[in-house]
Amino acid sequence: MNPSVNPYTPWPGVPPVYLAGRDGEVKFIEGAFGQAEDGRIGMHPIFVGDTGMGKTTMLNYATQLAHKRDWMVLSVEARSGYSVVDDLLDQVRTLVQDLAKEESPALTRIKSLLSRIQSVQLSVVGSGGGLAMVQPQKVLPVTQLFKELGGLAIERKTKVVFSVDEMDQLSTTEMQLVLGVLHVANQTQMPLIIAGAGGLGLRDAMTKAKGYGSSIMLTKLFPLNYSEMAQAIERPAASLGVKIDPQALEQLTGTAQGNPMTLQLLAFHAWNFALDKTARR
Repeated sequence: MNPSVNPYTPWPGVPPVYLAGRDGEVKFIEGAFGQAEDGRIGMHPIFVGDTGMGKTTMLNYATQLAHKRDWMVLSVEARSGYSVVDDLLDQVRTLVQDLAKEESPALTRIKSLLSRIQSVQLSVVGSGGGLAMVQPQKVLPVTQLFKELGGLAIERKTKVVFSVDEMDQLSTTEMQLVLGVLHVANQTQMPLIIAGAGGLGLRDAMTKAKGYGSSIMLTKLFPLNYSEMAQAIERPAASLGVKIDPQALEQLTGTAQGNPMTLQLLAFHAWNFALDKTARR
């Protein structure tokens, strides 16, 4: 087949042409957004699962939906040698700059808080990371920042989505900050949704960071069944006028074992090396 029209996407976080087997998760995200639009906060789409199950894809679906609704979006990803807090603060500064022409009490308070930040340093301890706060009495409390962002959202008649990828890789300090924001959002009903994605160790990491972390709802992504895998392969091909050989379909689905990313990777290479050259767009 012509590689230039290959309809499969074996790259982390890139949504497939056809998102198979995730209807329930999509409805959960849309339900959480719908409740937020109605002024009810409490549903936070946080996905867990093995590598390749589509956690980041679902997280990206949530942030894309937020952008379509003109919500404010802050997105961070936990990784070694990287400060989630520094990235978060940089995004808030950018947001403030973008809204500089607006007259807003909440925006004024956010600017004041940002001006008080002295420094946030990242120190690596063993294989994990920990945040070392310099001059803590002058460092911006992250939960207070989000309270003001919630106030800004109310003034602008919108909502805030705080997206956290690789959530299980957060340091204990960072996890405490994220869970603290989630807790405050629920208690005060500020217009804020936490959207997260992480590995199967996320529950333990949340419980370690905060006692109530053990009670926060997580949505586990399970492997696709045969029918779902078949749809994920056949529908993108059919849109290009290509029919998948039944034997090839059996081989691809059997090898993938329900893993969406593995399935996309196998289908991607199978398309490129297929003998039929009919798809030439």
